[in-house]
Amino acid sequence: MQVGGEAQALRVCDGIRRAPLRSVADVAVEAIPLCELPAVEPDWLRLLPVSTADRTFCSPAWFRATCSHHPELQPSIHVARRGGDVVGILPLHRSGPEGLARLEPSFGDSADAIVAAGDQPAALALLLGALDGEPGTGTLRRLDLCRLHPRAVLLGAVRGLVAACPGFRLGETRRTTYVADLSGGGGAHLAGRSRKLGKNLRRAHRQAASAGVEVRPLGPLDLPPAELPLRFVELHRARFGADSCFSTRESQAFLGQVLPELFATGRLTVLGLVADGARLLGLELLSHGPAGLGDWNGAFLPEAAVYSGGSLLIEAGLDLGFARGDAEYDLLEGDESYKRRWATGTRPLTDLSITRVGPIAVDEAGPRWPATGAMTFTGPLMEETRCST
Repeated sequence: MQVGGEAQALRVCDGIRRAPLRSVADVAVEAIPLCELPAVEPDWLRLLPVSTADRTFCSPAWFRATCSHHPELQPSIHVARRGGDVVGILPLHRSGPEGLARLEPSFGDSADAIVAAGDQPAALALLLGALDGEPGTGTLRRLDLCRLHPRAVLLGAVRGLVAACPGFRLGETRRTTYVADLSGGGGAHLAGRSRKLGKNLRRAHRQAASAGVEVRPLGPLDLPPAELPLRFVELHRARFGADSCFSTRESQAFLGQVLPELFATGRLTVLGLVADGARLLGLELLSHGPAGLGDWNGAFLPEAAVYSGGSLLIEAGLDLGFARGDAEYDLLEGDESYKRRWATGTRPLTDLSITRVGPIAVDEAGPRWPATGAMTFTGPLMEETRCST
């Protein structure tokens, strides 16, 4: 395979053509179809632990499940290489011939490029490669990047791109998420919450202990990974009924595809609310973020409400975060009242929309992308606020 700006023969795979390499400074970018994902998946998994991306929502397993959940969209995986080594991956979905592409994992609470933290040139190269279009699809008109965490490498890369290229317009919206700071230890965290929460927890522990109910981490030997989706859906529907977001066949197929793999490989932590050492009353599924666990989804049987099953599961997740030495426990997107009770602060998730409004700088040789050395990279602000108790 040739690198740099040299031409590369196109290959066809599942009806989708591989895009030729494009270069930005010392980084070359190409787009590959979904059927070629296995070739770069080891590099994806190598980069993920050193990136700013969520280890669960931004995993290859989650992307494959998102592709299955949205068969009407065309997967487009942009791969960045430096000196032949893969240094970044940007997994997108294109929407028909409209010139639109999107980064947003189904049912996921954050997204980002898979790039080593601080490697802004690689992140910028991935953005430029995506916006430059692919054979047979034309130039991308708009790129939507959804649910970017304040640490996301894409935030700085996008702002640097828009500042240097007047042919793009940036749209930005934000949503609020809740987070618990774990840096002070468990005692300090609980002391900072309301007295009512502490009182309710003590009562819940007494009631649970008298009934032989406990919360404990579950591994594949406790719950076979293949059984996890069914057990979780049963509990979720028992708790939420018709309001369950996993009541459709499509959503259950998504869980059936993604949960067993993530659970078996340790990229998803599962807590169980267990009675008499064996009977499962509730489950809490925790994502793995760059700074700690995330409270993605939980459910329990109605009978567990007498033990405040939801509170016991969240407390167990926080305790696990303290034991792991995590910096935070992310309560993720949503404005439910229980999140405010546990959180120490809030921060934004950012949705960015990059729209082409004019030509890129053009000379006789064609479009010119600015060199990465000429870019000004603007780091994202945390913009956290504290929660009152």
